[in-house]
Amino acid sequence: MTTTHPQPSIPPTGDFPLTALRRYSERRMRAAEEHAEDDLGNGILLDRWRLPQGSPAMMSIVARLARGVAVLPDPAAILAPASVVLLDADVTEDTLYGGLLMREVMPSLAHLHDRPMPQVELVTVRDWSELDSVSASSLSHDLVKVLSRGATAIVPLDPGTETPAVLGGIRATGRIRVPTLAAVDIAAMLAACERSGWDDADVAERLSRIGPLHLLRPLHLVHAWHAPEAEDAAGIVRRLADATAWAATRPSDDAAPDEAERDAPDLRLADLHGLDAAAPVLRRIVDDVRDWQAGRLDWRDVGASVLLAGPPGCGKTSAAAAIAGEIGGPVIDLSYTQLQAAGHLGQMLAALDEGVARAKASTPCVVLVDEADDLGDRSGGDASARNSRYMRSVVNAYLTRLSKVAATPGVVVVLATNNPSLLDPALVRAGRVDHHVHLALPDRAAMAAILTDGLRGQVTPGLDRTPAWFAALDALAGGSGADAARLAREAIAAARDRARHDLETPRSDIRITAADLERAARRDDRRTVLTDRRRVAIHEAGHLVAGHLLRLPAPTRAWVGPRSAGVSAPAVTSYTLSTARAELAALLAGREAERLVLGSISSGAGAGAASDLAKATLLAAEVATEWHLEEAGDSAPVWRSAERTVAAPDWTDRRTAGAIGRLLADARDTAATVLREHRAIVERMAGALLRERDLDGDAIALLLADPAGQDPAAEAVGAEAHHRDREPTAPPP
Repeated sequence: MTTTHPQPSIPPTGDFPLTALRRYSERRMRAAEEHAEDDLGNGILLDRWRLPQGSPAMMSIVARLARGVAVLPDPAAILAPASVVLLDADVTEDTLYGGLLMREVMPSLAHLHDRPMPQVELVTVRDWSELDSVSASSLSHDLVKVLSRGATAIVPLDPGTETPAVLGGIRATGRIRVPTLAAVDIAAMLAACERSGWDDADVAERLSRIGPLHLLRPLHLVHAWHAPEAEDAAGIVRRLADATAWAATRPSDDAAPDEAERDAPDLRLADLHGLDAAAPVLRRIVDDVRDWQAGRLDWRDVGASVLLAGPPGCGKTSAAAAIAGEIGGPVIDLSYTQLQAAGHLGQMLAALDEGVARAKASTPCVVLVDEADDLGDRSGGDASARNSRYMRSVVNAYLTRLSKVAATPGVVVVLATNNPSLLDPALVRAGRVDHHVHLALPDRAAMAAILTDGLRGQVTPGLDRTPAWFAALDALAGGSGADAARLAREAIAAARDRARHDLETPRSDIRITAADLERAARRDDRRTVLTDRRRVAIHEAGHLVAGHLLRLPAPTRAWVGPRSAGVSAPAVTSYTLSTARAELAALLAGREAERLVLGSISSGAGAGAASDLAKATLLAAEVATEWHLEEAGDSAPVWRSAERTVAAPDWTDRRTAGAIGRLLADARDTAATVLREHRAIVERMAGALLRERDLDGDAIALLLADPAGQDPAAEAVGAEAHHRDREPTAPPP
């Protein structure tokens, strides 16, 4: 079946957009005739079927600008001298859009209405969201100069934003909103170029059936217009049809829906494992929405927005889907990466507005902004000015839309991120996001529950008490819920393969056995694994023991899995010099534990920007530069970016570089001293990690309870504090 996309009808010959396009086309042809050769001596095609390279893309903007002007209540009013015209333009192309409005559209409008063309000037603002009193005064001064000369001022704005307060009291002659590319624009472009082949009605009908033209890029237009078969409208439309068919498939190809979103109607909070401290917050949101649905609670009293932060695979999107399942509504995905597939800024914002409208019409529902850190921070960092302006516009658009949608009764807003530190503070401030929740990777108990759910009850009795079961949990240590779900699928597939060769067992009675689980685990182990788990266990034990003895926040979890290892502990949010020194020593304690017990250190502590050495260097740089917790001599406390210090050490002077080096050397010595005095507990902790693979906070606390190193029945630690019914497996060689 062919889907018809409704489009505006083709304008009559005397319509204004067509007039503007014909003027543009004729001017370009005259320019080509006057410059028959370019600077390289290459001839330029002069026949009317071929316009100079790039012109179809420009024509499409002229067509859209003209259409935006044509729908104004009084289009000719923008020609009045000393007037202010607002233009919704893609922020990265405001000069291009404003320039074409001045050079092509407004002169065509003046000719059509037999009016004199006024002097026109473009008045741009780098970032409306950061317009302070000084820049506002400068803008006012620029407008005064333009209007005093009797000129018309064109002021580009970010699409969809409110009129800025600095223009309050100024009666704008008009606000031109540039529409997305439509069939009417392509038809007018074909008519302006005098392409033959179909009459206007036939072109309109064919264009209306080729798909979403707003997804086309400038490259598609140029490719279609300069094709060998482009001498008539048929050849151009065929190429545009191919391009729109391709573009229409990209969002679904690039961003397949998350499994949790597909299963949203069936998912509930009780189905999620390992939520821990997050569970009461999510349950409260659901209960509040239900009370609102029952008329027992005003929406203003519902805390219906939450930021979910945590590492990949911890269940953020699943939590959003479970909330939707609890309140009986859909998940509306307004993630930036999803909407960006719509095209340039204006098209992305149109898709955002469409999603907001869909959410308001679908209450109760959950609006999900996944990977919210992709929005970045409006400060821009070291990004290019063009990209920084673009992202400021994107973040500002999200700020206004999310504020409106969060105030809509029945809409729960969920922001999910792996890196909350990268979010713009305004995006998650109080009033816009009610709850901030951290989700951790599942511990051993949660992993066992996820694996059990994934096997769907299709198991032989007692499978969860076999060595294969415990070995599978060992293999999943440090992984995500998705890892456990994948292992379950592999086990089911292994049982299915076995059943195909067992003619006596009905397919409906397939049960996963220990052998199936072992086979699935072996297949899963083909990925990269840690080759020296004993070294890794000693390394993590060093962090745990040093952090404990230096009185850092108590760890909540430690694990050594087949592919990852780590320690989870509450972050220090405010440092003194002593707490900073303690954390530096704990960061370097992994290396020192390796040196102490094994006689050498490995590269793992320095592998990448998230490594122990990188974190320690950055922390030391912050102590010595930004925070001035330790100042040398009579140096004045001048703020300097620690990130620049680490990224480019030669930027710092010798005194600062020396301070960073001394902090790291002192931390290394402190870690070595602490661990040397308590070597026995380091080795005991490493042995427990190898044996148990995954320790919770209680088990860690028991192991650290006797710093003197007297082993309080270490063999029973895991069984009593963590896995009472677990059958211990032998540590790896």
